[in-house]
Amino acid sequence: MRRPRLRRRAAGAPAPSIFDPDLAGLHPTSITAYLESGAWASPWLAGKVGTVARCLQLVSQQIASLPLRFRGSYEPLWVANPDPVWFPGGVGSAIFAGVSSMYAWGDAFLWVTSRYDTGYPQTWTVLDPQAVVVEANPAGGRLYRVNSGYLNPDDVLQISRDPRGGLRGTSALEGYAGNVASAAAAETFAADMLAGGGIPWAVLQVDRRNLSAEQAAKLQADWLARASARGPAPAVIPNDIAFKEFAFNPKDMALLETREWDAKQIAAAFGVPAFMLNMQQADGLNYSNPEMLFATWWRSELYPAAHRIEAHLSTWLPRGAWVEFDASQLLRPDLQTLTAVWTSLLDKGVVTVDEVRAAGAERVVVGGASLGAMESLYALSKGLDADGLIWVAGIDLYGGVSISEQVADVRVPKLFISGDADEEPADLLAEFEADAPPPAEIVTLDTGEHGTDILAYAPVAIADEFRESVVDFLETI
Repeated sequence: MRRPRLRRRAAGAPAPSIFDPDLAGLHPTSITAYLESGAWASPWLAGKVGTVARCLQLVSQQIASLPLRFRGSYEPLWVANPDPVWFPGGVGSAIFAGVSSMYAWGDAFLWVTSRYDTGYPQTWTVLDPQAVVVEANPAGGRLYRVNSGYLNPDDVLQISRDPRGGLRGTSALEGYAGNVASAAAAETFAADMLAGGGIPWAVLQVDRRNLSAEQAAKLQADWLARASARGPAPAVIPNDIAFKEFAFNPKDMALLETREWDAKQIAAAFGVPAFMLNMQQADGLNYSNPEMLFATWWRSELYPAAHRIEAHLSTWLPRGAWVEFDASQLLRPDLQTLTAVWTSLLDKGVVTVDEVRAAGAERVVVGGASLGAMESLYALSKGLDADGLIWVAGIDLYGGVSISEQVADVRVPKLFISGDADEEPADLLAEFEADAPPPAEIVTLDTGEHGTDILAYAPVAIADEFRESVVDFLETI
């Protein structure tokens, strides 16, 4: 596919005519071009290993899913979509290609395809790193060649996975080449073994000559039938038949342990936690739950790679402007943790409801148990801006304003919960039923446990009813 012609900066040496600048994403047709580029050629082999493909997918999509934020006065087109033709999905698709190139081949090569009148890039695309040959420029810097044509170095941004001053970066797999080769060989061996009908785990050796195929088949069928019928009883074998079990078993022949070891080593090359590849995590790790392992993966592998990309892209912007990845959604805690944190901050007056909304909350429901229930009710009666109230077994320790007066001023949806044998809170449910303006829901549970103790000590059915009442209420807000 030919790219449409785009306006290019006039300054600088033009690309030689032997290279067609309207062809992006050029892919060579033989391994010779790959070897000539100076890149690691083993991705040809790595492409046959499922673990490699999955790790590349995980790393690339995690970074590509991060929104790219522009900080500055004028946002260039490429921040949203650097190449609508080759990457119509926007900058995320181009970032995916770049990250995959970095990890698989050691470098990502971004090439400017058009510039603004100011000289700054307007659009760019991602070149195939396998086709780019990097040479040392005798005058200093690097030269970039594709086939026999040279690109203008000012139009090329090289992002290496491990920038150590060399002409090329190295693939994440280069140091694990032995594991990649072993994994590919093991998968091929297992597939060939199964395709050939597998290898038996034992044989019946018969001390007879000229045993026909029909006799062998009948002997095998008789053995299976007798083995099934006798159960755990020992077998009785004639003198001329010997049962011999091989020293290996199907598990050994499938090389499962070796393949799992290679898979874990390959995952380590990308920093991917083993559980994300459906493998058991090593025992004795301090960070063993999925959340902590994912956070470790982000801090130790994904963030440094993402920062390297954003730092390089920022060199294509004027002084005082930059781009950065927004990882807030990626690192966002689960709903239960997030709710607990914001509720605690709100109860202590550290944040306001407006600040909670600004943090991304679509709706804010206040509530609490025991004394917290009464404080939430009182705050709403005095004008706290919230979308609902969850009142659990409140106890009025202050007096002053009557409960009837407080609840009469609360017009948002309300959920009142208490055990029927929890004395004072149970009595207050009657007041709420009489005086609370709609919408209001009263839930009486068959228990004497107080507040959140219902979840810990009440029968399971009662605790589940408690949870379901809260969830159903929240879904109506």
